[in-house]
Parts: sequence; structure tokens; C-alpha cells
Amino acid sequence: MTSPRFRSVITVATAAALAVSLPAAAGAGSIHGTVLNGTTGDKDVSAAVSIIDPSEGMEPVYDGRATNGQFSVEGLKAGTYLARVEHEGVTYNETFQITGDEDASVTVVVYETTSSWDGVRIVVPHFTATRHSDHLVIERVYDIYNEKQPPKTVAGEDGRFRFPLPKEMHNFNGLLVQFGEVPIEREPIETETEGLYELDYPIRPGLTRVVMG
Repeated sequence: MTSPRFRSVITVATAAALAVSLPAAAGAGSIHGTVLNGTTGDKDVSAAVSIIDPSEGMEPVYDGRATNGQFSVEGLKAGTYLARVEHEGVTYNETFQITGDEDASVTVVVYETTSSWDGVRIVVPHFTATRHSDHLVIERVYDIYNEKQPPKTVAGEDGRFRFPLPKEMHNFNGLLVQFGEVPIEREPIETETEGLYELDYPIRPGLTRVVMG
């Protein structure tokens, strides 16, 4: 199943921070990060922070916390990293690059959560059908636009996205969710209503695309 691709937006800001060091390396750089609450505008956020080097797998090379909305990590080799922040049970990622021994900066925006779908619109743009041997595989695409003001993430059991299994489909071959660049495979959850399923995935501000086949 072919998944759509989007470009993620990286917000960069300069921040003073408390220094936490990784093992030193020749030409190692550092990252100074800011965590901002995009719902309230609060800059004094305390939250768990992880730094991930995708080239080394998805295990964090650093785990810590933002204090007063600030964090800093030293001793990072050149490469592309993810700054991952958890807030109210939802993770938020921003990419940043270390190109040498300079100081880089990144801002991660987090949001308050709600189970209300007010301010969220769902668009079903099209079906796609692909022939495999003697049968057709039909994909249905949902575009979910979270346009809440002030911005909030829709999450929690009561805030799950619910959708019917289309009549043209007899079962699921797969379910992909995409927010930003990388699609993530998820399992649909059956509800008590026959033919109705739900998705356990937070709907962050912006566009989330759900592709089922």
C-alpha cells in the first residue's frame, strides 16, 4: 500500500539552557532546546525530553527533562536527530541537525489535550483501487484537519477517531497514519458497534492522514 508523503515544519529558536553532557567526542556539537505550550503560550514547561539518533536506531541517546521550558545536551556527533517531548501522554517530535562543534537550537511545541472534536474537520478525498492477482485492493483516505482555536490535541479513549469499514472492503489489509513525513502502521480497534472501528492515535494540530486498505 502506497502511503502519501508530507513535509514537516521545523521551528528553530535560540534558547539558554541547563547543560547536560553526553560522552565527549571530537568535533561534537550541542543542542539547546525550548519547549513551548502552543495552547497557552506558556514558556515555563516541565516535560520529559529524549534525543534520538535515527542512524543508531530509535533508542534515545539522551533522556532527561526540560526545566523552565529549557534543555541542553552536549557531545552530539554530526547528524540529524529527533527531539522528542512528552506532554499529557502525547509525544511531539522536531528534527534538528548537528553539522560540527557549533551550538544548534530547536523548539518543540506541545499542546493541551481534549476529547472534543469541535474545530476538527474530516475530508474523505478519494478511494484508490489496485489489482493484485485476481482481486482488487481498495484504499480509503481520510484527511483530518485539526483547526481548534486555541490549538489542542484530540486524545484519550473518548477522543479517538472512529470510522466505518466501507462496504467495498471486507477486511483490513493495513492501516497507516501519517502526521509529518513518516507513516506509522496502526491496528484498528473494533467497537461495540458492528462495522465501526476506532484509531488509538492522538490528532495533533494540523493535518493527519489515515489510509486504510
